[in-house]
Amino acid sequence: MNRDKLDLLIELLSANERANLREAGGAWSPAVDIYESDKEFVVEAELPDVGEKDLSITLKENTLIIAGERKPAGAMRYHRVERVYGPFRRSFALPANVLENKIRADLKDGILKIIIPKEKSAPSASSASSKIEIT
Repeated sequence: MNRDKLDLLIELLSANERANLREAGGAWSPAVDIYESDKEFVVEAELPDVGEKDLSITLKENTLIIAGERKPAGAMRYHRVERVYGPFRRSFALPANVLENKIRADLKDGILKIIIPKEKSAPSASSASSKIEIT
């Protein structure tokens, strides 16, 4: 198989993979790490090219929801597109022992870091919804 045919085959496969992702109902899903210390839980999400204005972080009924959209840069004349763009939504159940009103978030160098402090006393259940500001 010559190089031109191989390049065409790779291009067609890549386009087919992107179409399958769109048909499956999601454009992309950012990678997330979740870890904890004695005092807090930490959620780190890889969000390259996602600005604060295209990002929403909410807490609803002990579920942390990270939603947003990665948009392509302007009206470029692309020769190849391998990165996936579009909306995303990730949600994570939180344990009952978190201080909901003390959650904070920071977006720096394409990494969203959400700090979720733990309660020292008995946990209280919450059914309220709140938006978390990015600082």
